[in-house]
This record gives sequence, structure tokens and C-alpha cells, in this order.
Amino acid sequence: MPHWYGFTEGVRVVTAGPLTEEEWGRLRERDAAFGFGGSRETWIATARSNPTLVSRAEAVARLLRDWGVPRVVAVGTGTGTFEYLLKSFAPEIAVRCGDWATESIVELKRLFTEAESVERMDIRQVTWVRDPDEVVLLNRVDMELRDSEWRSVFRDMAGQKVRRIIWIPCGLLTGASVFTELRGILAGIGRRRRLYRTGYLRTPARMVELFANGYQCREVIKRGDLPTWALHLNEGS
Repeated sequence: MPHWYGFTEGVRVVTAGPLTEEEWGRLRERDAAFGFGGSRETWIATARSNPTLVSRAEAVARLLRDWGVPRVVAVGTGTGTFEYLLKSFAPEIAVRCGDWATESIVELKRLFTEAESVERMDIRQVTWVRDPDEVVLLNRVDMELRDSEWRSVFRDMAGQKVRRIIWIPCGLLTGASVFTELRGILAGIGRRRRLYRTGYLRTPARMVELFANGYQCREVIKRGDLPTWALHLNEGS
């Protein structure tokens, strides 16, 4: 199902696919919902003030500790607030971060000083894989890519023997999410915002189909506002 969003005034989106670097720059600057908040103190306070985000980060940190992994690579980090909370709960785990837009990378380097590194990464080009034992974190990055692009990403990760992936969908297509989607569209219209198609919502079955050739979901964490799926490389892949 297409996902529609009404950005703040002054933000324009040209395509329905992944936002360009310039579009992300304008969005971070003009829409507070996607911005960094200015100072590091404000950035940290924003992260800690979201109880569902805190709860989800704590649960993921516990899972990583149970696995005994030393390293995580977060692709499509965005503002980095989830990754900051994750690092706060598990400071012994090295977190390598990546994003697409140059301005986001600059801000992440300034604010997320606990990160081992902040790098330019394109989810679709799996050149960011360094070590099969480094857990890949994909937090709320599923909407923008098409099904064929995600199949390719998972195929490439399996081809490089990435053992484990933390997959946190933006949302799953259910009766409740359809209602939320419609309510968001009506709210955007009510605020006289132009609506843009910014990606897709998928059913749980479609989500599984995207990675099933290379991975299987063995653990599901229901903490916070979004599901967290732990994907493990299929034997023989």
C-alpha cells in the first residue's frame, strides 16, 4: 500500500522513490520531525523523552548482549537517536553508522560522538559490509525501497555471509495501520499540506517474502511501538 505524508511547508519531494541528498537536506532543515534539534543536549533529550524508542532500544541491546556480538553497523541511521540509545544501553558494543545525505553525516559526526564511525552508505549498495559477524541494523528504512530493491539487498547480504540482521519495519500493513494511514492523510489535508507518496507499507507476509531466500526470522521482540525481527542467515546460503 502506498504511504502518503504531508511534509511541512517549503519541503517538496520530486519522486516517489528514495529521497535525494538535496531533498533530505531540506527536510532535516525545515521539518522538525526529521531534524537533529541543534545542540547535542537537545538531541539527547529528544531521544530520552520518547518512551517507546527507549523501550525498543533497551530490548535490542539485550538481544545483542545475549548473542554476545561486539559490533553493529546501522545503515540509514537518520538522526541517530535510536542508535544513541542502543549505545547507552550497551556501551561495550561498537556502533558504526551510515547515512545517505552529506548534511546528515556532518550532523551525526558532531552529535553522536559515541559512534565508532559515521560513514556515507547507500543501503542499495552493500559495500558497507565489512565482517559477516557484524550485526546489521536496519531501523525504519523499509518504506522507500521497492520490493525488487529489497530482495537484491538481502540477496547481496546473504552472498557476503552476513549472519544476523536486526530488522525494524516502519510499520506493517494491518487493519489498524490502514486506519492510521487514512487519519494521517486527513490530518495533512486539514493542515493544508501537500501530500507526497514516500514509500510503501507491507503486510507481514510480504515482508517475510523479501528476505526468505536468504534469511529466517527466529526472534520477534514486541517492545515499544514497532516490531523488531531478528533475522538469521539460512544454513547453506
